[in-house]
Amino acid sequence: MATNLPLSIVLALVTALANAVGFFLQKKGQTEIRAEGLSFIKYLLTAVKNWKWLVGFLCTVLHIPLYVYALNIGLITVTQPLANSGIVFLVLLGIKYLHEKLGKVEIAGLCMLVGGIFVIAFTPEIAGATPTNDQIVQGLFLLAIMMGCAYAACIALIFLKKKAIGLAFIAGISMGIAAILIRAVSIMIEPLGTFLNFGLDVRLVLGIFRGDLVMESLILYGAVLFLVIYFATVIFALKAGKLTFVIPVEMATSFILPVFVGFFLFMEPPQPSLVVGIILCLAGALILSKVQAEMEEKLVKKSASNAVDGVKASK
Repeated sequence: MATNLPLSIVLALVTALANAVGFFLQKKGQTEIRAEGLSFIKYLLTAVKNWKWLVGFLCTVLHIPLYVYALNIGLITVTQPLANSGIVFLVLLGIKYLHEKLGKVEIAGLCMLVGGIFVIAFTPEIAGATPTNDQIVQGLFLLAIMMGCAYAACIALIFLKKKAIGLAFIAGISMGIAAILIRAVSIMIEPLGTFLNFGLDVRLVLGIFRGDLVMESLILYGAVLFLVIYFATVIFALKAGKLTFVIPVEMATSFILPVFVGFFLFMEPPQPSLVVGIILCLAGALILSKVQAEMEEKLVKKSASNAVDGVKASK
């Protein structure tokens, strides 16, 4: 399988940085927006006038093509852990601008995540077998059955009044599936080219309408659908439960699922150092997710305080 692992590592880290900065700026911008009583459309029209929110939104949107291309030219078992390392940058921003303090456990988590990044980045590349398109389609079919059962279980949790955990798992599974499908398409179209090739991208987008690259096109649309599901469910999950609970569940699920599929479906070599790096990244990210949740809560409280001050000033 033709890959450009060094470039995919760089792009994954840039993606993580852009996502973290975008998240932070959007949250900062929200503290300056009076959103009470506004419809969704009016809120967006108000938000885009705030430069912090707008720049943050652009960062989160523009990082997606880089993430897709990193999955295209690299290994999902490498790209996915590194793309989830943005929490390092987020924590550093929190320390500087929100005066967050890290305890010994959080410092250990930071060291584990950074150490895991270096272990993954410097793991020597070993050529693995390339699955055929038929093998990928069959694997995705089996994955669909298992994920269907997983979604059914999550929906059952929602009906059992475990809304937060059910939605958090749905968000994590959806993000993980989106990454898997993007990687699957990249392998299937490898003889023709890569993503961000305008002609090939047009063929993929119009494939199901023109009878050209139909399966590849369907898988691509599936990836887009699961990204939409992710963005929708993660918002409701954060509203339904505590951030310190929702964020680790969503992050762990979206982290672990693509890595396992990368080893078993895409036949990416499970080198010992790579596995160690992945475990370190996952453990560190889960520990630091508490810091991220505390940052979100602090920004939400600040936003509410600003809103109350604004109401008092208007009177």
